Amino acid sequence: MKLYLSENIKKLRQSKGLTQEELADQLGVSFQSVSRWENALSYPDIELIPEIAGFFEVSTDALMGVEKATVERNRAVDLKKIRMDEFNSMDEKLEYLREMHRKY
Repeated sequence: MKLYLSENIKKLRQSKGLTQEELADQLGVSFQSVSRWENALSYPDIELIPEIAGFFEVSTDALMGVEKATVERNRAVDLKKIRMDEFNSMDEKLEYLREMHRKY
């Protein structure tokens, strides 16, 4: 499952109008650490995840992008079903496509 931690840290930091250095100061880490997180070169220590989520007032799941990753995984499963043509009729396939359109 793809995580969106890097993207989310950057978006949340920017939405608060903070520089990487200001966020680093708030979290007690170096600004280089924040830069590496935002560029997906490394991840925060696992024990720091709840602190980051709390600072931004989001859940740890929201911080890591679990919901978005789940939606993407479900979409991939649905698309595979379409490609594998697991339907009894064209009408059934069209209804499935309509449902996918409503979901996504």
